Amino acid sequence: MIPPQRLAEIPASVIEAVLRGDIPAERFAASLGLAQPVTAMGAPSELQAKQFITHWLDHYLCLGAGIDEDYVGETSINGRCSGRKMSDGPSAPFLNSSYTADPSGAVLTGYWQAQLVRMSNLSRYFVTWVKSPTARSARVWFGASDYFKLWINGTLALSRTSGGSKGFTVDEYKANVTLARGWNLIAVKHSFPQLGPASDPNEDNKYKFFSLRFVSDDAGTPIIDLVAAFDYNCTEADTSVGTQAWVPNVAHLPGYSSLWRSDIYLFNGTHMKWSHRLRFYKEGNNSGIPDAEKYLEIAPFQTLTFPDALQTLFEITASAKGYVTIMQQLYFRWLSYAPSAHGWLQVRTFNLTDGGTFGTLNPILLQFSGTSSPVTFFALRNGAYRSNLTLFPAANAGATTNIRLTLFGPDIAVPLVKEYLGINGFWQLNNVFDSLGAGSVNTDSATLYLELLENPTGTLWFPYVTIMDGNPKYGVTGTSDPVFLTPGYLSLLPPILN
Repeated sequence: MIPPQRLAEIPASVIEAVLRGDIPAERFAASLGLAQPVTAMGAPSELQAKQFITHWLDHYLCLGAGIDEDYVGETSINGRCSGRKMSDGPSAPFLNSSYTADPSGAVLTGYWQAQLVRMSNLSRYFVTWVKSPTARSARVWFGASDYFKLWINGTLALSRTSGGSKGFTVDEYKANVTLARGWNLIAVKHSFPQLGPASDPNEDNKYKFFSLRFVSDDAGTPIIDLVAAFDYNCTEADTSVGTQAWVPNVAHLPGYSSLWRSDIYLFNGTHMKWSHRLRFYKEGNNSGIPDAEKYLEIAPFQTLTFPDALQTLFEITASAKGYVTIMQQLYFRWLSYAPSAHGWLQVRTFNLTDGGTFGTLNPILLQFSGTSSPVTFFALRNGAYRSNLTLFPAANAGATTNIRLTLFGPDIAVPLVKEYLGINGFWQLNNVFDSLGAGSVNTDSATLYLELLENPTGTLWFPYVTIMDGNPKYGVTGTSDPVFLTPGYLSLLPPILN
């Protein structure tokens, strides 16, 4: 899975060359930071054993600037959120997140990432954060092809700015540095006197690498308690959409002869300890301030399990329902059932009844799943079942909307229309059919058309439907076992809605 924001950086000519086989697919994947993460099988790779830093915000194509040409405003590099310009300079590029899993810790720039009109005096920038539990003296070991500058917390720690092209040697350059307690900003400028062309017989001219790690002594003993994260200082209101996800319907709540609860399972499949930020917003909250927030640091290949997560993770003891945002990791690491999805986040909502335990996996939503346009839900059910509608915003602060619902189908003689005003944050409409005046209709093929009438903050919204067996208001018992429906779209309005 190539994130959309990364895909937009890649010229069509490069994609075509990959499809033709002119650019090696494995090298191309590595240049995107899409190599599969290491696993715990067998002996640890160099990546894990030596704790190379391989999570970076970067720009895919090189800038037309040599090592001593500053078009980005290097003194203004301050660790901004991904999806934004990296600094204040007129030619500062937008940065996106990538994680490289080459066993040697090397980060690749390939010849196809050169400027289309030039192959000399080119540069790429890389920015990241690492967290140290204490203030400490350390040594940074760095390797790089050609030229580079390395800054730690804004101070130049190492550089090579002359002498011509040079092949990559891991751990070649060393310096004493100071790491602050908490988050430390790392920035790299990697520059190439020559990059390419594809026909060059010298591999060192076609493929450039750098590597970075921190050690505690001259023998190279790795520092193993540093913590990684993408966009550690960003929230769901920022541009860092590639390192966020949303989870709907997280609850601890009495139901019809039952109790709802949500369990959360979170796995770290990277070679470093990783930080995760989770925020819970209750129904009706659009203040931008979560009702609860937790930071989790998870060791490599560790799974954390939180049964009844509102109580055990978020420490909310009262009945509540809402949604969770999770940040600081590449979004496709959390997903399941998608190309290149890794399934590192699982959330299951249970309905505990006298007749047994029933539940479903909650969908993991991306900002690209949100909408500000009309959406449609198909195959809504009523009678022996009931259908609920839920809506919540991507960016919570000030999020408010008015909506219009239109319910129609073969068992509904005339489309039913109703507006709902003053929706703030997470909002749920229980029993859609009953609310629109069709509670006695028995159907399994109704369609619900949802329109956002107002959206003053411009945020995207996540609508979804849950269908549950049982309709107690009309005397039908059941387990309330939920099924999630995600929205679809109409290619044109059917005549019944015109």
